[in-house]
Amino acid sequence: MQNGYTDTDLIELYYQFGRYLLISSSRPGDLPANLQGIWADGLRPPWSADYHININIQMNYWPSWITNLGELQEPFIDFIDAMRPGAKANRKGGLRNEGNCCPHYNSPMYGITLNLWVP
Repeated sequence: MQNGYTDTDLIELYYQFGRYLLISSSRPGDLPANLQGIWADGLRPPWSADYHININIQMNYWPSWITNLGELQEPFIDFIDAMRPGAKANRKGGLRNEGNCCPHYNSPMYGITLNLWVP
């Protein structure tokens, strides 16, 4: 914004760029978008290019529905669903409770569950 002028073309370009990032890094049947997306450089990227499933991975998908890309949430949902067997095994072998187990917030692409009871 300069001299009272709002550059709507820049806003639209930024919006489309955000859509491009999600489209290119999250496709049904594949892994979800991680912190670096598909652009991580080298064999040892920062944070191991893993999934921080605290707020970080969710933020990748916040705009998906309002940008007409809701189907791109499937990889994230599949990723979390794939952790259920490990969480169930933790529940049976660890704290022996009827509560739920949750995935570890810092998970590699094959997922890790944390033996933590959540009532």
